[in-house]
Amino acid sequence: YHTAIHPSLYTDVNGQYRGRDMKTHTAQGYSVYSVFSIWDTYRAIHPLYTIIDSSIDRQFIQTFLRQYEQGGALPVWELSANETNCMIGYHSVSVIADAYLKGITGFDANEALKAMKHSTESEERGLPALREYGYIPANKGSESVSQTLELGYDDWCIAQMAKALSNMDDYAAYIKLAQAYKNEYNPNNGFMQGRMNGAFVKPFNPRAVTFDYTEANAWQYSFYAPQDMSGLIALHGGKEKLAQMLDTLFTTNSIMTGREQPDITGMIGQYAQGNEPSHHIAYLYNYVGQPWNTAKYVRQLEKFYTSQPDGICGNDDCGELSAWYVMSAIGMYQVCPGDGQFELTSPLFDTIKIHLESGKTFSIISQKSKPNSICIKSATLNGKDYKQSYLRYTDLMNGGNLHYNLDDMLFLDTYYDSTIILSNWGVRNNVPIDSIPASKYIVPQPYFEYTNAIFTDSLKVTLKGFSPKDSVCIVRQIVDSTGSSSIRAELYTKPFYIHESGNYGYYMPHQKRANTTGHEQWEWEYLSVTTQFTKIPKGRKIKIVSKPNSQYTAGGPQALIDYQHGGTDFRLGQWQGYQSQDFEAVVDLGKEETISEVNAEFLQDTRSWILMPKYVDFSVSDDSIHFTPVAHVENTLPDTTFDPTIESLGKKITPQKTRYVKVFVKNYGKLPAWHPGFGDDAFIFIDEIEIK
Repeated sequence: YHTAIHPSLYTDVNGQYRGRDMKTHTAQGYSVYSVFSIWDTYRAIHPLYTIIDSSIDRQFIQTFLRQYEQGGALPVWELSANETNCMIGYHSVSVIADAYLKGITGFDANEALKAMKHSTESEERGLPALREYGYIPANKGSESVSQTLELGYDDWCIAQMAKALSNMDDYAAYIKLAQAYKNEYNPNNGFMQGRMNGAFVKPFNPRAVTFDYTEANAWQYSFYAPQDMSGLIALHGGKEKLAQMLDTLFTTNSIMTGREQPDITGMIGQYAQGNEPSHHIAYLYNYVGQPWNTAKYVRQLEKFYTSQPDGICGNDDCGELSAWYVMSAIGMYQVCPGDGQFELTSPLFDTIKIHLESGKTFSIISQKSKPNSICIKSATLNGKDYKQSYLRYTDLMNGGNLHYNLDDMLFLDTYYDSTIILSNWGVRNNVPIDSIPASKYIVPQPYFEYTNAIFTDSLKVTLKGFSPKDSVCIVRQIVDSTGSSSIRAELYTKPFYIHESGNYGYYMPHQKRANTTGHEQWEWEYLSVTTQFTKIPKGRKIKIVSKPNSQYTAGGPQALIDYQHGGTDFRLGQWQGYQSQDFEAVVDLGKEETISEVNAEFLQDTRSWILMPKYVDFSVSDDSIHFTPVAHVENTLPDTTFDPTIESLGKKITPQKTRYVKVFVKNYGKLPAWHPGFGDDAFIFIDEIEIK
């Protein structure tokens, strides 16, 4: 019932509907639907429909194509002919590719591919940064890790569609983009971790819910590379290593830190059944040859579902949580829509019959050695021995009988440390495979290591490749004190020190070739990764009297005097946020200096409770005790300016010598009656304090 609530029929009885262009259209030969929560539903609802009602899935795709035709883009999260742009990715491409590659046609496949490619040309969702850097840096797009990973899967879907249509140029381009996940993998800890300024973001806690992830933390997103599980296993160093990390995920405690996120519910360890990013993870045990653990955890997760009013452990998201349950109760789940295979586990019921549209029936029958047996010891498909822990879609749709013999947890402690294997089902070569061809592999990008990109005297910088054998050419753009710049390129061999501000990038070899003397040479590929190191005056520091919100610290007090300026997206972590209080801080210049201008930058994002302060006061002192006012600056930006806006509140002053500068910022106060947060306290968002 829950899986059939949405998407909803949107055509009237005469076939008319309102299009994305707000005009009236008439559908002929199909119905138009609305409410596409695709970030959620591409995972289980649409694969379920390809089994039980492919005709309606086809109509969903026809609706997608009409929305592309009438509104200029495939839906992301469509509601009543409006694009909300809620959530991440462009997962319409998953629904289209999965259906087409399963043989569900009846729509223009070439038009569909054109529409799919158009989704990648958007200036939203961090796409420009992804194409430039090979991943989305944390300061270039919010939820950067999740965006990078999920867009990589979407690009894989486009690659598969292009390949099916014999468009090999597009296939080659998108299969490369599909490997972006490699650039978010930190080989030092095994987690998918945000990157910024060429380095992995610090501090890092995999339990922390931050703006680098979508409704999740690093634990819940570090297993997301469904299009290339073989590649993910290789990054971890083999099946056993990935299995051990899966074990830790499910057995560690459920304590989380960072942002409050009500969607993260239904916890087993750091696994969250109440939200979609975790939904495929239990089935990954099949990929590492431990199907008994898939059975173990799927059965535990099914217990989160009851017939009580609170019988779903999270937001059902247009039926997606329910679809996970339906698929898992049947005993199968499609980890990677588009690959044509379902990962198998023991079903919840002894006998299941799936009545297919063709009139055929696919039956799943389980015979248990004991009443509570859940592990598949052996199986037959249509009477023949079947050892694989996955089932092809084509085999399911042909109808037939899948018969299981279920036993107890016999294999848990014997697989890796003993030659005694009590079953051949789902182990060794009988595991599902999702992999990108080796000929299309990309090498994970190198990364910098340093204490802080802002320094005073000198800074030690290390450049690391994913493998010690990686050759990297470091490119240095040095800016001297006069503002002149110079560029040097050389093979990186060891850590180096920098003493002035500058930008650094690197080349990586991507193809070998031989020169006329027969010696091997590399052709180098510039990866557009630029790291900016900034030298600030020695001794300059800041003491903040106020206490920032724990979600908006910008990395610490020095962020307010680091010569770096925040952008209009507060979620990128470049701003410090203060609520229910005024802001007060004292900047120590380190020595007496002559100053003639004082400024502080603020962000206004009215819809997010962030408003300009009422005013800013600046005062100076020689001893940090007795201060003399030098500037009072009133805000003039109306609170009804809804577009995110940055304003600098400051002024030039009579030149004078001083060492300490106090900045006092008066909070807006309570939100007005017209605001949806009426009565709540507004935020001050401050970034750079400039003293010249």
